[in-house]
Amino acid sequence: MASMSYFGGRGNDTIAGGLGNDWLFGDSGDDFLAGDKGDDFMSGGAGNDVLDWDDGDGSDIMSGGSDYDTIEVDGSVTRGDNFTLEADGHRAIFTRVGLDGQTGVGSFTLTVDTAEAFDVSGDGGNDSFIIGNLGGTGIHKIAFDGGEGDDLFDAQGSHVRVEAFGGSGADRLLGSQVDDLLVGGEGVDTMTGAGGRDRFLYNGNPFANGIAAATPNGIVALNRPDIITDFTLGHDQFALDGHDLGINSIHFRSGLSNQLTDGNVLVLTDGFANAAAAARAIDNNQAIDAEAGVFVYFNTTLGISRLVYSENLGDGGPISVLANLTSLTNVGNQANFGAQSFTLV
Repeated sequence: MASMSYFGGRGNDTIAGGLGNDWLFGDSGDDFLAGDKGDDFMSGGAGNDVLDWDDGDGSDIMSGGSDYDTIEVDGSVTRGDNFTLEADGHRAIFTRVGLDGQTGVGSFTLTVDTAEAFDVSGDGGNDSFIIGNLGGTGIHKIAFDGGEGDDLFDAQGSHVRVEAFGGSGADRLLGSQVDDLLVGGEGVDTMTGAGGRDRFLYNGNPFANGIAAATPNGIVALNRPDIITDFTLGHDQFALDGHDLGINSIHFRSGLSNQLTDGNVLVLTDGFANAAAAARAIDNNQAIDAEAGVFVYFNTTLGISRLVYSENLGDGGPISVLANLTSLTNVGNQANFGAQSFTLV
């Protein structure tokens, strides 16, 4: 196919290439450039531009130009993408090394001269995205959405802020050495914040992982929680989606279960054998009348702290165990949770 050149103007342009090896120039303005098939060259110019790659496109060279530019990548909707992102001098090299773990199958490379952000969607399949040290590249932020499948996102080798959404499936999300946002989504996910002040977001349906049978006292408990391996007290936060969880504001209380005053974010400093027993203790406290909320208790059977959602704190539930906090192995840690450990989004 013949190569073509496409030029935008001073406004906000949308420019798409064809089947050949094309040249796309956005010029000034906030432009959207998509090379389509072939090995293309894209230059955003001035403005906040988006340079797009879709599954089936070729290996492209991209330059965002000045201002804040984003490289947008959409992977395969049916197969697992194996992505890497690393530095080569000041350039960022984004590679799909293969599909479904098969090196060389469906591979491509994006050579990015200037950009500030990557927005990557794995879509279908079991995806992996490994990020190296991006020092010197100018990349400030990476967003990843794994979509369906059991995905691996690993940014531990970088100092770039990440927002990682696991989607459905049993995902493993490992943050960077700075402040990150990690969202497991549906499925039993394992999350590690690594360095920085990280937020672990809980949204959607808190009962999505399936509900266990009701206990004799009527408390219904979900016991397929996520695993958070390194929740750091005083630094990390649980981010609660107020709309999805039915929480309008945070009223934090901490103390022994029978001494707490009314609140909807509770930290129990006494231990319990399971989440149902902790929910029952809250229910038995006549001072607590809150409806939807969360509580953190120490599970004496497992020897760890756990985050639990309750549809009705003052009436015992139903409850959903959201996360096992496997680094918090002493009941004394409970007293170190504070209001700053929780935020509403």
